[in-house]
Formats: sequence, C-alpha cells, structure tokens
Amino acid sequence: MLSACARVSLPGSLQLPEQLAEDEERSTLAAALRQLAAAGVECQRPYFGLGGTSSFVKRRFLVPDSRAETRDQLLWEARQALEEDYDDFVLDVLQTSRYGFVVAARREVLELYGVLCRQAKIGKPGFDMIPFALVNALEGGGAATDEGSDLIVQLADTQGRVVLMRDGEFEAEAVWEWEDESTLMTADRIDLLRSYVEGLLDTGQGTESADRVWLASAAAQDAGEHLAGLGRSISPLDPFARMSRRTRADEALEQMPGGGPALAVAAGLAFRGLADA
Repeated sequence: MLSACARVSLPGSLQLPEQLAEDEERSTLAAALRQLAAAGVECQRPYFGLGGTSSFVKRRFLVPDSRAETRDQLLWEARQALEEDYDDFVLDVLQTSRYGFVVAARREVLELYGVLCRQAKIGKPGFDMIPFALVNALEGGGAATDEGSDLIVQLADTQGRVVLMRDGEFEAEAVWEWEDESTLMTADRIDLLRSYVEGLLDTGQGTESADRVWLASAAAQDAGEHLAGLGRSISPLDPFARMSRRTRADEALEQMPGGGPALAVAAGLAFRGLADA
C-alpha cells in the first residue's frame, strides 16, 4: 500500500553528491528530509540513488559457464581501471543471463550520506544505482515482462538518462548533460535525446525499435511525442499502478506535477528497501 508521498522543493540547484561535503548544502538537504518526515514520509531506513561522478556501472560479457570467474574478472578489471583510487571505492557485482556488471561507488560519498542522515535524525542510509531503481520501478508497477525490449526515459532540467532492458533484464544505460540551460524541451534537446536512444538501440546492423518505451519523469512525458518511431508503444511509467493507496497519498499524487512517473526513482528505491528488509 502507498501510505504517503511528498515532494520538497530545494532552493537553487544542488549538485549531488558533490555538494554533500559542503556544510550549508548538507544542512539544506537535512532540513528537506525532516520536512518530508513531517509530511508523513517516514521510514526506518532511507534509500538514496547513486549516480553522477561518484559512481559507475561497467558492463562486460560473461565468462562461459562460470559466474565465479565472471565476478573475479569484473573485480580485476575494476582494480586495473581505478588503480591507486581502488581503495576509495566500494564495489559490487551484478550478473544477468547475458552480462556481468561491476558497480562502484566512492566510499566518501556513502559516508557523507550517513552524515546527512544523522544530521536529519533519520535511519542509516541504503543505496542503489539510479538505473537499477528505474528497473525496480518498472517491475514494481507490474509493467516488466520477460520478452522483448523496454526503454526507460528519465529527463531532468540538467541531465537525461535512458535505460535499456531486454527480456526483463537490465542491459545498458546512457546518461548525459544537456548542452543548454533551458528548462524546456527544445529542438536541440530532442535531437540529443534521440541520438542517445538510437545509440542504445543500435544493433550494429541498424537501429531497432524498442517494444516498449516508458516515460519516467514529468519532462519525459512532455518529450514522449517526439520519440515516435523509437518504440512500438510509448507510455508513462506508473510505479504505483498495482498498489492500493491511502486517501492522503492518492491526493498528494494527483496534485504532484508529473504524477506517479515523477516519483519513479524514489519508488524504485523504496522497492529495493522492501526487498532488503
């Protein structure tokens, strides 16, 4: 059941996680978290989405018939890539039926999120990568299938992200910064978005169409009409589609710009928290 949802506007443009190290910005975030708790969004353990310059996901092909060797190979490659920075990162490995992924997050950033939670007087933080949270949102909303390709589009004022799933499994993502300072979906932004989508869907023998395109933010919904031809169906990603809702949560969701799709990452993180509990 969806018990509560809320959204807090922050002053200015905070760059996360880079500004977690700055006392003033971290205090602003702590106040926002307390405001969310006052609005009824309380939990034993908050989850944060990792992205940006402090974390990464790298994909490699599996070692045939050996998940253990695949894991060892991924960790070895991560050590070679990080070199002297290796000890500054926390590493994990994810394997699907097609690929292995090494996930790395800067240790200092994880510790700063802990400082933030103590400052806000909330529980210890949990984490997931933003692309995995979007996958969780699609699965939690009951829209994921084991056949065909799904493309999740999430757009914000300063950044865009597209996630490709194939046969129900995460396969790849593309993340980019917008080249202009507009808050509107300009023609240049549409061209850039389409170029990244086409890059993910490029099979080496031409660009395929995704079976399903999911719009996972208010801005993505605004851009949906410009994605014609890149997917056989284009729909908002509602992570709460299968959930009953308390009245106050339903009312808050209806008043929120973008509705359920605007909370796709947050919902995916919450689903991860429920799975970890």
